[in-house]
Amino acid sequence: MNVGDLVRCWDYNGYNRIALLLEHDPILKVATVCFQDTGDIHRLSSRDVELYKRCPKNLKKIKKTLDSDA
Repeated sequence: MNVGDLVRCWDYNGYNRIALLLEHDPILKVATVCFQDTGDIHRLSSRDVELYKRCPKNLKKIKKTLDSDA
């Protein structure tokens, strides 16, 4: 997950809230997200966040990295 990606966040009813990923720290296993429906900013555990859709800029970065490795 990279900054700018859309993510699904865990709620008591399952993965049902969509949010924008603002920050992800894989060492601390914490993600900072902004929920689409309310605009609230929360810090969640990484295990409660799942990639929903990549940001177009991030897709270009990934493709460029893969092309340079080949």
